[in-house]
Amino acid sequence: MRFGVVGNNLYGQMFTRGVNAIKDCQVVAICPDLEEDISSMADAYSLNKYKDFQAMLQSEKLDVVLLASVTSHHTQQIISSLDKGLHVIVDRPVTFSVSDCEQVIKRSKETGKLVSVAQILNFWPEYVKIREMICSGALGTITNVTTSRVSGLINSNWSQRLLNPNWGFGGLEALIHDIDFLNGLWGMPDVIAVRGSLSPEGGYQQVHAILKYHKIHVGIESDYGVSYNYPLTMYFRAVGTAGTLQFIFRGALAKQGSSTRSLTLFPKGSDPKVIDIPLSEAFQNLVVNFIECIKNKTIPEWGNIFQAKTNMETLINIIDIWRKNK
Repeated sequence: MRFGVVGNNLYGQMFTRGVNAIKDCQVVAICPDLEEDISSMADAYSLNKYKDFQAMLQSEKLDVVLLASVTSHHTQQIISSLDKGLHVIVDRPVTFSVSDCEQVIKRSKETGKLVSVAQILNFWPEYVKIREMICSGALGTITNVTTSRVSGLINSNWSQRLLNPNWGFGGLEALIHDIDFLNGLWGMPDVIAVRGSLSPEGGYQQVHAILKYHKIHVGIESDYGVSYNYPLTMYFRAVGTAGTLQFIFRGALAKQGSSTRSLTLFPKGSDPKVIDIPLSEAFQNLVVNFIECIKNKTIPEWGNIFQAKTNMETLINIIDIWRKNK
């Protein structure tokens, strides 16, 4: 299968590495999203270069488009790709509004082409195990959950890209990963409380929210306001009547060290147990699953467009509560 990628950024590079590691799949073309330089990535992966998205669509014979573009560009790029007869994998969140997401759903149905959103936690090996343990009752009845997703922005260019309110939702675009995972477990939550801060650019920078899934209270945090060199750090803790499960991930610092990760069960009344998980690349797992769905003409179980709409609705509810509390 032939893939075209939009955007030479962290996500575009991650998408390309993941696809090229899969048998019979290859990224063959690239175009910029925000006039960034695509030469280094094109040279590294021997990609055909195009000046813009429409030029790539018109000139390349593609099967799938990978959209590593800013959120406000997603809707038109998705619909253009679907109209061209292409399947789409798009960075999260899927669109800039719920109504735009509904438009994408309608066009996907009309064209018969799939749209998958890169909500990769449901393909991340430790989160797969977390979901399995929660759903099996291994932790007993879940009483509360705490999640955190914090990352530096690497450099000032990333700050301008991710925290520009005209292009996306800033730190809330990190939060939506956890929203997707939690909604996949328990459906739509009630939003109880939200507090946060805006960046100098006016983008959503840092947020703490309390959500309620039935009787389960969830504290959820995301933060893009830390120092540029702060590594991606993820935290998930589920407290149940039979035990507590904790996942900690700390990404590698730029140009030094390696990532650390641990999943630990604290059973009630016995010693903690570190759970060993065979590692795999989450985005690659998502793409493999997506290709199987294309072949079998089925909807992806995770990362599908209908889940993306539910996630958008939750995100908008969080923003609405935030604005009321200002």
